[in-house]
Amino acid sequence: MKKKLCVLMGLALALSVTACGGNSSSTETTEKSAETTTAAASDDKAVTLKVGGIQTTEDPSTQALYMLAEKAGELSGGSLTVEVYPASQLGNATAQIEAVSMGSQDMFVDAGWMGTFLKDKSIDSMWFTFDGAEHYAAYINSDLNKKMEDEFCDLKGVKIIASNWYRAPRSFVTKTQVTTADDFIGMKIRVPDLPGYLESVDALGGKATQVAWSETYLALQQGVVDAAEGPLDNLYSMNFYEAAPYITITEHNRDSMQVMINNKIYEGLSENQQNALTQAALEAGDWYTEQISQACDDALAAMEEKGATITTLPDDQVDVMREKIQARTAELDAAGTYWSTGMYEQIEALAK
Repeated sequence: MKKKLCVLMGLALALSVTACGGNSSSTETTEKSAETTTAAASDDKAVTLKVGGIQTTEDPSTQALYMLAEKAGELSGGSLTVEVYPASQLGNATAQIEAVSMGSQDMFVDAGWMGTFLKDKSIDSMWFTFDGAEHYAAYINSDLNKKMEDEFCDLKGVKIIASNWYRAPRSFVTKTQVTTADDFIGMKIRVPDLPGYLESVDALGGKATQVAWSETYLALQQGVVDAAEGPLDNLYSMNFYEAAPYITITEHNRDSMQVMINNKIYEGLSENQQNALTQAALEAGDWYTEQISQACDDALAAMEEKGATITTLPDDQVDVMREKIQARTAELDAAGTYWSTGMYEQIEALAK
C-alpha cells in the first residue's frame, strides 16, 4: 500500500548559517537587502565557482543546484558564475569533499558525509536516531549541530553555508519482498562508507556491503547486493527499482544536504558575494525541500506503473528494526566508539 511521505517537507526550515568561529545570521532576506546586495556587488571582480554533486541530472537536488547558480548570479550583480557538475562527474562524495578541502574544487553539495571526517557527526548516519521531521529539524538548527559545523570547518577548511536541503526519509529497494524485520537477516545491503550505516545494517542481521552510489544499480543488477536504501525520489531517479523491484517504505533515517565551500575561497569573495552565495544556497534549499513531497509521490506512482511492488512495512515490524538499532546506538554511545559519549542523549533531548 502506498503511503504519503515526506511529512518533513511542510517544515521547510532554513538553517542559520555559521561561519568558522563566527556568529549565526538569519536565513530570511528581505527584498530590500537583496536589492542592496545586487547593487553593491556590481563592482566586484568576476569569480567562477565549480560545484559538484553525485545525484543524476534529473534529480531535484541537481535542479536545485542550477537554481542556486542562477540566483547567485542574479544576487551578485553578475559577478558570480557557478558551474554545476552533477552525477559524480568530479568523483565520488568523499573524493569531492577532499578536493574542496584542498581547494582544487570550490563547492560540493550532498548529505551525510561530514561523519567521514568529523567523529561526532557519524551519529547522524545511525538509523532511527531521529523520531521524525520536527526532531531532525530541531537538531539541524541546534547549537550542537552548528558547533560541529564550525569544527568541521576548522578541521577540513570546508564551510557549510546551508543545511536546509531537507531530504525525504529513507526507504528500501530489494530484490525479494520484505514483510518483516527478520527478512533483512543475511541480506546484502548496499551502504556508503559511513559507520552508522555499517552498524545499523549489522544490528538488523544484514550484511553491509560498501558500494559507490553511482555503481549501485549495477551492483543490484549483478547480485553483488540484494538491497539498497535511500530517499524515494533518489531510488526512482537512479532506476534502482528496475534491478530490485520491491519498494519497502520504512523511513528509517532522515538527513539533509549541505552546501559546502572551501573556506579560503569563501573568504576571498567580497562580503556582497558571500551574502549572495549564501542567500542563493538557502533559497535553493527551501525550493528543494518544497519539491520533494511531490517528487516522492510522483516517484511512487511511476515505479508502481513500471511494475514495482510498493509496500509499507507494518508499524510493529518497524518497531522491531528501531529497537535493534537504537540498542546498538546506545551501546556505541556508551563506549564512545565512533562519537563522544553522551551525543545520543543530547540528540534525544532535542525531541522534547
